[in-house]
Amino acid sequence: MSAESGRNDALNFAAYKMGRLVAGGLLDEHDVRQTLTDAAVVAGLDDPARGGKHSSSARTVTSGMQAGMRRPRTSLEDR
Repeated sequence: MSAESGRNDALNFAAYKMGRLVAGGLLDEHDVRQTLTDAAVVAGLDDPARGGKHSSSARTVTSGMQAGMRRPRTSLEDR
């Protein structure tokens, strides 16, 4: 698939949203990272298990989560 497919952007957006919830104490960081990584592989993005923390999807998850964690969300009602 081409880069224009939007998969990486969707992964980044999901990581950002989940990062906010992690920072707010509503979700576990390890569980979120694992779930996002699994979703990336299912979506056809590169597999961090093969490329390690330097894979494209691992960098996307880290970047998105770090950005989200700068804006914690402490309540599911806090939108």
